[in-house]
Amino acid sequence: MRSRTASHLLAVLALGALALVMIVPATFISSASAAEDTCTTTTETPDVSLLKNDQPVSAENTAVAWEMLKLQFDLTLNNGHCAGQTYEIGTPAELRFDSGTTWNLNTESGETAATMTYRADEDGTNGRLVITLTDYVESHQDVSLSGWVDTRLTSAITPSSTETLTFNINGEVTTVEVPVGVCEGNCTEMPSYLAKFGSAPAPDADGVSAGSVTIQTPTVTPEMAAGADSVTLNWSDELTSPDQTFTCSATAHSYTGRNEWGDPTGGTAAQVNVTSCTDKTISGTVVIPAGQFARITLPMNFRGAGPWTDTASLVFGSNTLERETEVILRNGGGSASGNVPVVPTPSESPAPSTTPSESPTPTESATPSESPSATPSESESPAATASATPSTSRVVVTTSSTPSPHRSLARTGANSLVLVLGAGSLLIAGAVALQRARARE
Repeated sequence: MRSRTASHLLAVLALGALALVMIVPATFISSASAAEDTCTTTTETPDVSLLKNDQPVSAENTAVAWEMLKLQFDLTLNNGHCAGQTYEIGTPAELRFDSGTTWNLNTESGETAATMTYRADEDGTNGRLVITLTDYVESHQDVSLSGWVDTRLTSAITPSSTETLTFNINGEVTTVEVPVGVCEGNCTEMPSYLAKFGSAPAPDADGVSAGSVTIQTPTVTPEMAAGADSVTLNWSDELTSPDQTFTCSATAHSYTGRNEWGDPTGGTAAQVNVTSCTDKTISGTVVIPAGQFARITLPMNFRGAGPWTDTASLVFGSNTLERETEVILRNGGGSASGNVPVVPTPSESPAPSTTPSESPTPTESATPSESPSATPSESESPAATASATPSTSRVVVTTSSTPSPHRSLARTGANSLVLVLGAGSLLIAGAVALQRARARE
């Protein structure tokens, strides 16, 4: 008998252990699943557009290669998103961006609702604009985001055409039609003038934009070379605005032609030397083969918002040529907006009555006179019925519950905790009973 009791107790303990094995993992699984299910999925698709001079590119506002444009997006979020969720706008190879900079999309009050970063692919031909949500979206509703980043069309586009740019937005393909203009001037001819341009990408974490200025020389004609294979020219550059410095280095290439957008072709490295340099001035020499022109690139550091100006000089034959340029910062930015959810005040329900309403006091009927019939008919009922229990009025209490704006796993955890405690109690009770059974043996 005792062995049978012990066997039963062992069975109870085994069942309790099995319950714990099943309940505890289920607790964590259900909690994780609940956390995953609380975030609204990122199914919204941002609207993208290409702007020139802050106006959409169109037949009346055509774009050409290498001029400054803006890629803009607008995104209206559904409610219920979570911090860390992302949207990606895959950009086409025809657009060129600066990579690695992160911009905050802030509200008017300075709160950051999302960040925006351009990340180039390994080969540099494609990339993606990544929009990452912050915890702002967890405490606000009706959130809208808008962002832009400077970009340029490469010379891969065809003049006087309409280019179809393809964007991959969160796995969905979106196209933008871009009317293309033509290169102004004799773009395919060898240059006969001094030209200059600069580039200042978005600044790094220290506020420094590592850019450059480029000096393009005229073509060295056979007459200038006077039968020589090459000509050595003197060049210099002087900064004419603050917040910029030379790095005192230079590179150069010479070219044999230009394409329909004026881009140089047939380039080879050219010999360039820096003969003197300060923070504000730099000078040197460059060797250019006869029948070619050269581009001299001077690395620079820019600070602030710009623009920045400088003037280049080139001694070309018996003439000294000068050209000033203005460098504009390539940048990005955006904005955001949202509303704090309005939590309605619960309406007060009337307090339930604790005193039952009194029922009318039953009135005793007079004793009926005896009927001559010894057995009354079954269908007959007494003339009056006394109520033994007074009736109470039913009160319906209504309470309005306002859902919390924050999602929580408290209910799931509480239910699982009750199950775990129950199984644990069963194990403890079984162990005590088993100990007593053994003691009686």
